[in-house]
Amino acid sequence: IDSLYHRAPNWQVAFDQKVHYPVFDETEKESGRLSVGPKGRFRLTTDRHVIVSDDDTLWTHNLRANQLLVDLVAKSNETVRPADFLFHFKEDYQKEVCDHAGPGTCLYMKSNDVTAFIREMWLWVDPKTAHVRRATYKDINLNETTFDFKTIDFGFKPSAGEFRYE
Repeated sequence: IDSLYHRAPNWQVAFDQKVHYPVFDETEKESGRLSVGPKGRFRLTTDRHVIVSDDDTLWTHNLRANQLLVDLVAKSNETVRPADFLFHFKEDYQKEVCDHAGPGTCLYMKSNDVTAFIREMWLWVDPKTAHVRRATYKDINLNETTFDFKTIDFGFKPSAGEFRYE
């Protein structure tokens, strides 16, 4: 997994997302697209949000409220970036293979840091291609977010402004 995603300078994935909020016993679902570039750059687009980072600045546009928040990446502790669950799990999490059913082999990870925003993660990986097919994480508020990755494009060519918000 590590070498595959590090080797690709840019990639894009279409996904279905489900977020369960146990405090309210509510679940929200939406679909979107995630584009990832080098050095922590990304663009996540759904019907409700556009979240973009050039690895220094983080733009979060709530389309329904027509509200744009601009922050420094270093100060945005509660924003989950693709790198958090695709590149840093080797160093920051205890890992083990688990038996949860899903689209591939399940890897369970628990944070080494009890103050981390992401407490637990599950990745389902295609054992033949090393593509992550599903990612689920539980955050410090016990909310559970699942991404089901539908298509992955490792030949993605970003536009000049893909990782900046205009």
